[in-house]
Amino acid sequence: MFQKLFNCIFTLFGALVGYEAFQLVQFIIKEVEGENSPYAKLTGAEAMCMSILFVIIFCFIFYYIINIEYPLAKKEIKHKDHLIKNQVV
Repeated sequence: MFQKLFNCIFTLFGALVGYEAFQLVQFIIKEVEGENSPYAKLTGAEAMCMSILFVIIFCFIFYYIINIEYPLAKKEIKHKDHLIKNQVV
């Protein structure tokens, strides 16, 4: 139960990071290219679609980090403990 809650919170944190990454990219483009650049001018719908895309990508990244990397690390620790216990001195 706690693991599922932690997965949900970590994935939502990924969504927040994704949205902030989009805002940062948009800010950098406006600063480097200037306000009149075609890359800096996004309509509301374009900005919304791009931010949703960033959020989805970062959600998947954070979800897979916690669901793939964490169990592999736990297995590695168990394997090391098993080797230490069965070590012949």
